[in-house]
Amino acid sequence: MTDRLFKSLFASTRKALSDKNIEEAERLTSRLLETYPGEAASHGFRLELLLSKRQLQEAERLAKRLIIQFPSSAGIWFNAGSAAFRLKRYPEARRRFEESEKLFSSVKAQKWLAKCLVNMGCFDDAEAMLQRLVDADPYCGADFAWLYERKGDIARARKAARDHLSRFPNDRLVRDQVARLDAVELDPKEVIAQVALLVDFGEAVPDALVSQYVAALAAVGDSDGVRRFIAEEKAHLGRAAVVNLAWTCHRLQLHDMAYDLFVLVWEQHLLNFKLLNTLDYSARCTGRALELAALYEAVAPRQPELWGRIKKLKAAAGKGREADPSN
Repeated sequence: MTDRLFKSLFASTRKALSDKNIEEAERLTSRLLETYPGEAASHGFRLELLLSKRQLQEAERLAKRLIIQFPSSAGIWFNAGSAAFRLKRYPEARRRFEESEKLFSSVKAQKWLAKCLVNMGCFDDAEAMLQRLVDADPYCGADFAWLYERKGDIARARKAARDHLSRFPNDRLVRDQVARLDAVELDPKEVIAQVALLVDFGEAVPDALVSQYVAALAAVGDSDGVRRFIAEEKAHLGRAAVVNLAWTCHRLQLHDMAYDLFVLVWEQHLLNFKLLNTLDYSARCTGRALELAALYEAVAPRQPELWGRIKKLKAAAGKGREADPSN
């Protein structure tokens, strides 16, 4: 690791990834792999690159190989944990982050381990870990806000989020979280009025308010308003907002709307079995099983696990509804 060329390539690749210069990062990573194929860092950059490009399934396949090939590399274990986390495989992500932390203790590994614990519902353990990181990482305030929201403690979540924004006012995700938390306790008519005011002033409805607005419309019995709003806005929503809105529609038993939304994003969630199961359910509920099977067939040659879903959808076409798979 003392080679000057290696150090130069390492620093340049790290900068390219940090700057999201994917083309340059790919070029440098290829050179590292060509010149230093035995270095864990060369392969680690390849894994980071796949994660940056959102090629999560390929990243996971590579991660499984690399933790066997370089079992003593904390960086490899950390990036492998990131791959599992992005795929929502939180227990496996936890195991990998813990292994990274054993090999080389770092604030970064501990923080992502805490994120895993939050998403696994291990709230007390996550809170204890985050408390130890506060001095080293002031950005932990955002993690506390998410932790308390997951626990259902809306008041503490709102306070943590606002405290965080007082230090980092440009954090868009936490600003959206505050808007979402504020909307949770509003009367449905207040939410509708708030959105109407935004529209009157020519403002876009923030992604963070979209699901609450749809739920509010449903609560006052305006199903036509729900369908009209979704039809008008779905093309302008971010991917995360589409997923959240799809789940909201599913919970409200608006299966046609849920289907229309899930079908926009399913190809980015091929390993999210709960999402795919619910999409299948929405298709069956709305008589669109064959339509969905056709969509799956276009992708199945490169995702063979979809053939089983295709077979079941075709068999279920024309049959009655099933039990809700998301329960």
